Amino acid sequence: MNTFAPKGLPGMLRWFVRSWRDEVPTDIHAGGIEPESQLGAPKLAGDFRAYISGAHGRTTYAWSDGRPESTETYLTPMLWTLRFLERNRHPLIAAVLRALGRSAGDYRSLTMTCTTCASSVTLPDEYAEAIARDALHLAWEHYREAPTTY
Repeated sequence: MNTFAPKGLPGMLRWFVRSWRDEVPTDIHAGGIEPESQLGAPKLAGDFRAYISGAHGRTTYAWSDGRPESTETYLTPMLWTLRFLERNRHPLIAAVLRALGRSAGDYRSLTMTCTTCASSVTLPDEYAEAIARDALHLAWEHYREAPTTY
């Protein structure tokens, strides 16, 4: 894994979006029908099934020189990072990071939604930039701690 922190907001956004795209599956369906489906639902791709079921803590052993290494690595360290933040006192930061991933890093599109009236407003650029920067720094701190083969 690259241990050098990305520089500045543009560098952090590039790192995050690249990592996000590497781990979020793009294929939803595999060929065939779900085995347990009585209605003939299309079979889900394995990576997509793991993604929607929240199996982000899956680990494996990296291989080098034809042998497994002794330490485990996360298969999806970015998704593990988001899940960790979500469950450990930072659910709003995780939500911001998911929004950044879905928008390809466009922090200017961050919105806040009122839970009472369900209306939403786009954050002013200076607030969105500050929130995105803080969220990305926190993500980097946890991501670099995740055991990984990257």
